Amino acid sequence: MKPDPKRAKKLLEQAAKEEAAGDYLRALGDYEEAARYAPFDVTIVGKGTALRSRLLHEHLDGAERLAVEGNIDGATEELAAALEIDPSNPAIQERLQQIGSMKELPAGERRAETPEGLPQLAPEKTNKSFNLQTDVKSAYEQVAQAFGLKASFDPDLQVRSIRLHLQEVDFYTAMKVMGIETGTFWRPVDSKQFFVAADTAEKRRLFEPEIEENIQLTSSVTPTEAGEVVRAIRELTGITRLSQSNSAHTIAVRGTVQRVHLAEEIVRYRLDNTMPQDIGASPDSFARIGE
Repeated sequence: MKPDPKRAKKLLEQAAKEEAAGDYLRALGDYEEAARYAPFDVTIVGKGTALRSRLLHEHLDGAERLAVEGNIDGATEELAAALEIDPSNPAIQERLQQIGSMKELPAGERRAETPEGLPQLAPEKTNKSFNLQTDVKSAYEQVAQAFGLKASFDPDLQVRSIRLHLQEVDFYTAMKVMGIETGTFWRPVDSKQFFVAADTAEKRRLFEPEIEENIQLTSSVTPTEAGEVVRAIRELTGITRLSQSNSAHTIAVRGTVQRVHLAEEIVRYRLDNTMPQDIGASPDSFARIGE
């Protein structure tokens, strides 16, 4: 497309009005068209990039929040909206398939159990409601106290104000929403205490425990098929420490609990839909690494 600064400016002004009116998809389209007419204008290009990133973030966060609340249809709609914004994103496509498969599972089966050897939290088995307008630490402390627990924090955790409104949720649902709303993650210290830190790659490397799992394949899975699964795990989870054993028909995966569980879901899905069934992890496949 031939550069046209005047056309780009006109589209930029039009997109700004559409964004202010809440017509975000139309605004995104006009921002990106403006960028094609002015590909070297950092300001114009940045407008579309920033709006796309914000919309994706909002839809993906909304999908996870609805999923943990059990609203699978709502989560599906949010992911579909995200896919409309970024139709070539394989991670969104994969998550949409995973959310869809959750419709067939009882709610109690949707949360993976804590691997053996890692600290296990023991919150009170009850539902609580929260209507909080406070800072991050105080919110975590109040949620912890409601379920008979204590919270501790990374000294580097920044204190900022948040609002939390939840009706009749269990501990894990409350903590999932808290993590999304505050940009934090938590890990058990012992049965009655958990630790909270900012959800950054650096902090996860420092504080999040890792596990190792050998995912068992059937003997009829070919080395080529196993290799395709390994590539899918690497691309969709970011796990780099994994290997396949053609003789033992296993895939060894090492990473954080969340990523390893996601890897297992990916393996199950791909084998159930493209290869022979009967996949599972051996009972002794989890090993604690670090604290």
